[in-house]
Amino acid sequence: MATAVLTPPGRDPMADRLAWTVTDPADPAHPATPADEAVDWLLRYFAVAPVGRTELLRARALGSSDFEDAVVAAGAEAVGREAIVTRNVRDFAGSPVPAVTPEEYLLQDGGPD
Repeated sequence: MATAVLTPPGRDPMADRLAWTVTDPADPAHPATPADEAVDWLLRYFAVAPVGRTELLRARALGSSDFEDAVVAAGAEAVGREAIVTRNVRDFAGSPVPAVTPEEYLLQDGGPD
């Protein structure tokens, strides 16, 4: 599953409105899987927030019971996003970046035009 994080105001809204952290990539030994197609679609329409050593250490320090969610939160924090858009807001209760549902995002001023 991928989770979106929003770009702060003042940044180019088309270039990096959303960034996705993809935590379950396709197995490179099996090309053209549905996961490959999903990754290709994401890369075509969204900027991808990088996650490296610093973000992984920060994710571990967050103390979340779900490490993947902690990686998303740490990645969002590292690139200065203002919110994480997810259907599972409850798992981001301790996140340094607030989480909102897609519906909440679309109802905010920051939603797409």
